[in-house]
Order: sequence, then structure tokens, then C-alpha cells
Amino acid sequence: MGIRDSLEKKIEGQLEKWENEIEEMKARSKKKEAEAKAEKADADIQQEYYDRIETLQKASAQARQKLDELRQAGENSLEGLRSEIENLLKK
Repeated sequence: MGIRDSLEKKIEGQLEKWENEIEEMKARSKKKEAEAKAEKADADIQQEYYDRIETLQKASAQARQKLDELRQAGENSLEGLRSEIENLLKK
């Protein structure tokens, strides 16, 4: 497996993980929102979910962009992309 394939698999795996986490956080957020209305719970908890969703969506968009760059990159630019991708996936 080459560098490109390896990096693609890493990005795709991370994207799937983030997308699952986004969906999970949205579901939790909706549940907490319903509970907050019923119990007048603290809005700070709700904001934490929205902030995390926003952070994950931004990271997901960046990862998609890097995946596109990776797929279009020549062999000479793979090493440069590797460090960028590794840093991105640490989020």
C-alpha cells in the first residue's frame, strides 16, 4: 500500500468517526434540548454540544479538502501533505 492509499484510508476513517460523532452529538443535543425545555436545564450544556458539533464539522470540512488535495497530488507533494494530514487527524 502506497503513501497515498494509506493517507486516504486514514482520512476516510477519521471522517467516518467524526461524522458518527457529529450525528451522536446532534442526537444528544436534541435530547438535552427537550430535557432543557422540560426541566429548564442550564443552557451551558446545550452550548457545549453545539460548539463541539461546529468544531467537528470544521475538522471534517478540512479533512475532506485534504482528501481532495491528496487525490490530486503528485508523488512529489505527498510527503508535504502527510504532515498536514497527520496534524489534522490529531484534532
